Amino acid sequence: MFIAPFPVTVDPACGSVNGALRLVTRRVREMWERQEGLTYTAVPGSLWGMNGVRSGEAGGHVLGLIADPGIAHSAAVGMAEAVAGDLSALAGGGWSVDVEVRRLPLDPSGDVPFFSYADHLREQSGWEWVVYLTELPRFRAEGPMLAECAPAARSMMLSLPAFGAVGVRARLRRAVVRLIAAAETGEAPSRPRLGMGGHGGGRVLRRCDPEDGSVEYLVRTGVRALLPAVLGIVRTNRPLGLLPALSNSLALAAATGAFGIFYGSIWAMSDALSPGRLAFISAAVIALLVVWLLVRNGLWDTRRGLSARSEVLLSNAATVLTLVIGVCAMHAVLFLVMLALGAAVVEPGYLETQLGHPVGPPDYAQLAWLSASLGTLAGALGSNFNSEEAVAEATYSRRVHERRRLAQKLEGADDES
Repeated sequence: MFIAPFPVTVDPACGSVNGALRLVTRRVREMWERQEGLTYTAVPGSLWGMNGVRSGEAGGHVLGLIADPGIAHSAAVGMAEAVAGDLSALAGGGWSVDVEVRRLPLDPSGDVPFFSYADHLREQSGWEWVVYLTELPRFRAEGPMLAECAPAARSMMLSLPAFGAVGVRARLRRAVVRLIAAAETGEAPSRPRLGMGGHGGGRVLRRCDPEDGSVEYLVRTGVRALLPAVLGIVRTNRPLGLLPALSNSLALAAATGAFGIFYGSIWAMSDALSPGRLAFISAAVIALLVVWLLVRNGLWDTRRGLSARSEVLLSNAATVLTLVIGVCAMHAVLFLVMLALGAAVVEPGYLETQLGHPVGPPDYAQLAWLSASLGTLAGALGSNFNSEEAVAEATYSRRVHERRRLAQKLEGADDES
């Protein structure tokens, strides 16, 4: 049971005990985001149970749900209560779920050797089953891997990106519940019972690991499996996190865009250009900045070999889409800044005399649009001053970034030898 490591007092300013509880909840959740390796437990209906950290019946069977920090952890917390209830109904007995945030280390191949740790984790924490939810994309020759399960070892590992970008929490819950229930009851889980059908994500195959017959894995196959996998990787990459990493690029882009607001020739040019032409210019400068970021920061995956072909294809597609979303967000921010600056600086009457016709919001929008495009183009130059490490870290999820750094170290060691 988790005990708050700080004194708790009821401040009259809280107004009530409920207010104090909300304050404690906020404090603990802040600590939760900062720390790893901590398990938070509670009984149903308590403060923790209402927050979904642990749910189910006290006593009985306990499932340990370990997750990488970030999106995986949020998904684990959000589905814990439903998992406990579903397991109690399908597998029998009372089930509860402990949620632990922890980032397990990678092996030299860039994967997580979870099953090497599984027995120790179960015995150490007194769990009957242990499930690990990772943000690391994992692949087999057949396609993106959803899960690996070792029923005899009562352990399971799920790859969050393979579950797509929409309805992820529900799919994860169904996969965990059905696989554990099948192992507990001795019933082989079918594709419909796993809840994987009907999502437009290709066929789901169940296979035995050729190297370890006690481990089974689920993979998505077919062309239709590629798009959900790419979107899942992009989701874990958190594209909007690219903006702080491109701060220097954004600053230079804003300065260049502001020049357009004050320059009369830009006013006339924006007035002469059609919306279609402005859209083409925006698309061109966004594409240019994306390509520049890919090349300059070494973000393009260049691994060779038939075994890595599908993985490299999905990885590069997700990287490009992540950068496109991040640069589009940068372009949108610039547009709003230029629009506000133009409205504040350029007096409508003066702009009307320069353009020779009455002006309105659409004219200011076109001026801001062209200025933002010019600024985005200058952002490519500004990206030279951003740290390559910071850009790469912002482009990928933490686990993928760790995998890439490990691969680079191994390549460097091979070159030296």
